[in-house]
Amino acid sequence: MKTILKQFFLQNGVYFLGAAMLLAVLAFGLAVGSLLQMRSQGRRHRALNRLAHSRQFLERLGEVVEGVDRLARQLDALKAEQEKLADMLSKCARTPVVQRFNAFEDVGSDLSFSVAILDGEGTGFVLTSLYGREETRTYAKKVSGGTAESRLSAEEQNVIREVCSRLKLVHAP
Repeated sequence: MKTILKQFFLQNGVYFLGAAMLLAVLAFGLAVGSLLQMRSQGRRHRALNRLAHSRQFLERLGEVVEGVDRLARQLDALKAEQEKLADMLSKCARTPVVQRFNAFEDVGSDLSFSVAILDGEGTGFVLTSLYGREETRTYAKKVSGGTAESRLSAEEQNVIREVCSRLKLVHAP
């Protein structure tokens, strides 16, 4: 067995020696690269150390910290203002929807209408005007949470449903 191993190493020893040399060269290259990087980092560290002990650097660093604190306070104030405005906006009337229709057979065009004006919570009113040849009537019906307190016509239900879908409310009629 010893002779087989000895013969194997004698025949392939050159390859093992070449591989060992290649590994040695790679290790040397990595060592040189690491040394150069450490020298560069050392220079930077010494320069930063000199700056850290200078009065001007410490003053500038203090100014930067104060600026960051000031920005954090301003950001908190803006966030509070944004929340306040979002709350106010949810209570404003928005996305009115109008539907015109022909209320009576003897009137030639869509002169009657229903309009729903609701806030972000689905509270507001639906206004309906019925136009006829002899008279015009206007009705206002209260809406709360996307639901009316009184009976609604099909047109009134349509405009409320449309507003609620735009507001993404689930209480539409």
